[in-house]
Formats: sequence, structure tokens, C-alpha cells
Amino acid sequence: MRGSSPQLLALHILMAVSTCASAGPYEDAVDAAARGAYQRAADIYQPLAQEGHAAAQNDLGVLYEKGLGVTQDYAKAGKFYKLAADQGNAFARVNLGVLYEKGLGVPQDYVAAVTLYRLAATQGLALAQSNLGAMYADGRGVTQDFSKAVSWFQQAATQGLASAQFNLAMLYQEGKGVPTDFAEALKWYRLASEQGLAEAQFNLGTMYERGQGVRAAPSEAIKLWRQAASNGFMLAQHQMGLAYAEGREDVQQDNGEATRWWKLAAAQGYAPAQINIGVMYAKGLGVPHDRVRAYMWFTLAIKGGNSNAVKYQQIVAAHMTSQQIAEAQSKATACEAQKQNGCD
Repeated sequence: MRGSSPQLLALHILMAVSTCASAGPYEDAVDAAARGAYQRAADIYQPLAQEGHAAAQNDLGVLYEKGLGVTQDYAKAGKFYKLAADQGNAFARVNLGVLYEKGLGVPQDYVAAVTLYRLAATQGLALAQSNLGAMYADGRGVTQDFSKAVSWFQQAATQGLASAQFNLAMLYQEGKGVPTDFAEALKWYRLASEQGLAEAQFNLGTMYERGQGVRAAPSEAIKLWRQAASNGFMLAQHQMGLAYAEGREDVQQDNGEATRWWKLAAAQGYAPAQINIGVMYAKGLGVPHDRVRAYMWFTLAIKGGNSNAVKYQQIVAAHMTSQQIAEAQSKATACEAQKQNGCD
């Protein structure tokens, strides 16, 4: 799902530490981790984990997975998650499920991931409920079933999990697993937006732009897109670029500002933004006229799989020397090496 409806969010943010703590060494470890003293935390967790302390096993697994205070080791993370999961620890079950889903330290196994998510979901863990909903929506490890996805997202959403609220809103907006209901979609997008979820802010803005379930309000759409863009969401950054390039509602036309937003999206590999930047350089709009940089941005878009950039590259190449083309190609290679940061 693309455009105004980004892919369903499967939340894979692992618990930094378990929230349950008892007086003694475990509490000391939790405190150390909270202060960023991860090596100290790992040193305390290790003997506790060996003694069978489930929460310590889970937390130690998190440290190994993220490489905090210890050398990153997905296999060891999986080992400690399993020890805790076998004791019924819900956090460990969802964390181990994530490893199986992604194939980190264990063979990728969607069925195993679903089994673990389901166990944790029935224990009431919102994170597991949301991930299980995503598996049903995508048809991974289970037969695709949007109705079941809605059910699990609903349970997690009512617990306040922003990603589940977003996913539930998307299904209401698109009528998958439930009748299309823009009012419900707006409700859940708003709740997720209030928690700062950029994807929800963007989709809510798009509903205001289209007048879905609410009177069309382009100025409100711009406001929400700006929030999402400021939170780093590349589709919103691209949209803000378009708004400035065209001079839309409450936005004064400004090619320089348009290019600034597109560069933020381009740094995340968003090819349409890369093409637009190339056009700006090719025409000298908001930036200096520079065919070398234009060719570079078109090249990056092509490498990103966008064939539409080919025609633009050919147009600008017709006015370049072979030396300039070679320079542009070199710049594109250097930009890739920098992961598209600081390409100009």
C-alpha cells in the first residue's frame, strides 16, 4: 500500500527492558540500563539469567539483539528470549517472534512468529496483538484474513498503541475486514497522530485534503503534512515539496523551500523526490542551474528503480560533455556511499 496509504505498520520496537522489577539485583540492572550503563546492566543480568530469572533473560536478550553493553549477537538474543518465553514471559515471546519473522539469529519462520505473537497477544500484550494483526493483514504465517487483522488491531488500539491505531484506521479507510467508514478512520488516525506517529499525521492530512469523512480543509491538510514531514516521514516531505513548488493553500510558492523538503525525502531514497530535485537543477529553479547535479539526481532515482528518471537523464545528457557525465556519475556513486546524506 503506497501513496496516502503507507504499508501496514508492524511494530517491531523491542522492549528496552521489561517493566516488572523486584527489589535486589534485577532492579539494579533495570536502573543501570535506564541510565545507559548497559555493560553494568549486562553484568548483573548474566547470573540472574543463568539462575532462570525470566525477566532478566528477556532483558539480556534485548541487550544482545541491540548490541548494548555486549557485542551484538542475534543468536544469543534468541537463546535468552527462548529461555524466558518458555517460562511464559510475554515480552520475550514477542521479541523472539520478531527474530523469527525477520530471520535474525534463527531461520526465518513466519509460522513460528505467529505462534509466539499469539501466545503473547492472549496475555494482553498490545505489541503482540498489533504484530499478529499485521501478520493476518499480510497473510504471513497464516491465511490472509482482514477481519481477524481488524480484531487484533482493535484490541491493541484500545490499549493506546499508536501503530495499531494507524493500522486500524487504514482498514476502515479502505474497507478491508470492515465496511468503509471514514469517521472511524479519522478517529483512529487522530489518536495515533496525537501520539506523534508521522504516518498517521500524513494520512489524516490526506483525508482532510480529499474531504473523506470531514469537510475538505486544504489548510488543515498542509498543517498535518508539515507535522509528519518534520517527524521525518518521506512521503510527507515530498508532499510539502509539491505544496511549495505549486504554491498551495497557506503556502507561498517557493522553489528553494520545495527543494529543501525534497532533499529530505531524497536522503531516505525516495525516487520521486530525487527526480524533482534533478528537474530543479536542470532548470535552475530555487537552486543554481547545474546539469551535473541534475544528472546525478536522475542517476540516483534510476538506481533506486524508478524508470521515469531515464527520460529526464537523457534530456539533460544531450546538453552535457562526456566529462560532465562522468563527473555526475562519480558524484552519484559518492552520494550512495554516504547513504544519500550530504549529496550536495
